[in-house]
Formats: sequence, structure tokens, C-alpha cells
Amino acid sequence: AMLEGPPSLAAAAPADPFHLSELRKGQCPWSGDDVIEWLPERPLLQPSEWFRQDNGNFANINGDKARKHNSVSVYYEHLSKAGGTSFCTMAKANMPKEEIPRYYCMPSEPGMLDARVGSWSRKKLVNYFVEKPRHRLLSNEWEPFNLDFLELQMMSDLDLAGGNDGGVYLLFVTTIRNPINRLLSAYKFWGILNNPADEKPSVEEFLQRRGRRANRWKMLSDDFAGNVGRYNFATWKFSGGQLPVTKLQLDAEQHLKSGAKSAATTREIENTQKDQVWRKSFETAVKTLAKFDLAIPMELFDEHHEPLQHLLGWTNFEKSHVVNMGKVQNNDATTELNSDVYDVLWEANKLDFVLYYWTCAIYLARLNCADVLR
Repeated sequence: AMLEGPPSLAAAAPADPFHLSELRKGQCPWSGDDVIEWLPERPLLQPSEWFRQDNGNFANINGDKARKHNSVSVYYEHLSKAGGTSFCTMAKANMPKEEIPRYYCMPSEPGMLDARVGSWSRKKLVNYFVEKPRHRLLSNEWEPFNLDFLELQMMSDLDLAGGNDGGVYLLFVTTIRNPINRLLSAYKFWGILNNPADEKPSVEEFLQRRGRRANRWKMLSDDFAGNVGRYNFATWKFSGGQLPVTKLQLDAEQHLKSGAKSAATTREIENTQKDQVWRKSFETAVKTLAKFDLAIPMELFDEHHEPLQHLLGWTNFEKSHVVNMGKVQNNDATTELNSDVYDVLWEANKLDFVLYYWTCAIYLARLNCADVLR
């Protein structure tokens, strides 16, 4: 189910499989006997409790008095232009500065201001926390999520009592955003504001160029921002980088200018859907996100801080929406893009729309249905 399509395609949209219309009103559509097949099981609560305990015990855990439990830190997966700067700013407002890497919450190495955590092995990540026990949070932005890192999540009572990998365990957090609004924000930031060229690209030109850069991109590439304009960016991220760039993006100028109803674009959309390359990547992304302790839809966060407060014990949300350059902008692609461009982008980013609406539903279901959910 693709959910809430663009206005011009709304008549063909299916029913609301995640009951978002009710969840957004603060309602719970289920009773205690219902089985919600798409809702992941809750992660273990004990690691979150340990992390919160250490928030008020900073002097002790970094001094002579040892912890009475395993070390728990936060791994934040940063999707470019989806709230990462805001999350890091909130971390600095709620945690001692000694616990957070200085450069946008990303660790540094000699010669590398951003050490590109997503390129690390699991062993290197463990060693980082062992060697820098004061650090309790880090972030990865430019590389895809390393699926092996999930092995550092506590999954059982054995993990709670054990000490594998030096006793280092992680809580996994990310933020996610409406896919087309994220692309529009990436265009304004990287295509306009952060672009020294005298002649700025159109949104069509930007997305085609970024797609071709993403198609050439390799891990630890000097083109660190090569994927920020990629279609289905969240699916690429959480599949571990498996999802290839589609022809719809490689020839974005042609397809965005002709519209979703043109014969050539319709044919390419159908070819993309028939191509089974996306299926494994999408399944991996769903399985990965299902294991995250918290995925925050940024459009819901201003009114619903509770999940982050419950997980990490944070209470200061005054700077919950900031940017590292320029002014804060709440983009609305439905009003800023013409309908032909929007329709093609919606079709081309269906995988991310499913992930986004599913994440919204998980977030709201756990808020509204706490009494009836397992």
C-alpha cells in the first residue's frame, strides 16, 4: 500500500492500512485482543533505564565509582536534511558536553574531522567506546547504516547479564521526514544556499545531477554529500546501501518536466516497479528500522516529545528545530512544486513513503495505544 498519494492521484490511493487518520487524532483504533501485524515488538526497556540512570550519575560513572550495569550509549543514524542537526543540538542541551563528540556529534580521527562512522567495522565501533568511555552518543551521516552494528543492541536477558564486546551496548535512534520535503530541503541547502556557482540549478537539474553522483559514490568517497539528493534515501540508508539509483533519477530532468502521466515516464515507473532489485533492499530496510529503539518522524516531534523523553530521559526540547546554516524552513513540497514534478517524485519515492508513514504509525500507536499494545 502506498498511502496518501499526491492530490492528482488521490482517487487511486488505497485505504489507510496503518490507521493514520485515527492515530493522528489521538485515537487508538485497536482493542487488547487485536494483533497489529505491522507493529514491531518493543525493544527491551532495561537498556533505556540504564542510560537514563547514568544521565544523573555522570560524575560517578566517569570517576572512581564503577557502573553497576553494562555501558549503554546512543547510536544516532542521521538522514541528511531530516532533523539531524536538531537532534545533536538537543543532545548537547540534555547531556554533559564531555559525553558527545564535538563536531555535530560525529567522532573525529587524525586528519578526519568526521571519521565517517558508517564505514567502521563493528569491532572498531566497540573499541571507540572502550577507549573513550566518556562518550555516550555518536552520529553517522554520510555512509549508509552498517547492519552489523545492530549486534550491539541488547536483545535478550542473556545480553542484559552478559559482557560481550567489552560490555558495550547501544540504543539505536534516528529521525525521518516526508521524503519529498526532505528532497526539497536538500535542494535548497546543497543546490542553492551551499552552492558557490553563479547559476543555480533547477530542482530537476539538481536531482538528476545528485542521482548521477550517487550512482558513482563509494564508501569513504571524498564526495561525502553524494547521496543527499538520492531518491528513496531512507531505504538506501537502512538497507545498508543496497538500493541502486533508478533510471527515473538518472534521467530526472526528462521525467520531472514531462510529468507522471507521460508515456515515457509511465513506462519507466512501471519498469522500476517490475524490477525486483528494490525488493530485497526494501525488506532489509524494514527489518532494520523495526529493530531501532526509536525512529522519530520530524513532522510529529514538536507535539510529541514523550517517546524521546521516555527513552533517553531528555527534558530540554527548546531547540528541537535548528539548522547549521541559514534559516529554519518548514518546506511543503505540495505547494512549492508544480503537480507534474510532485507526482513523479511521489511515484519515484514510494519505498520511502511507505517507510515514512509506517514509522509515523509506530510512533503514534505506541503513544496512543499504550494500554492495549503488547
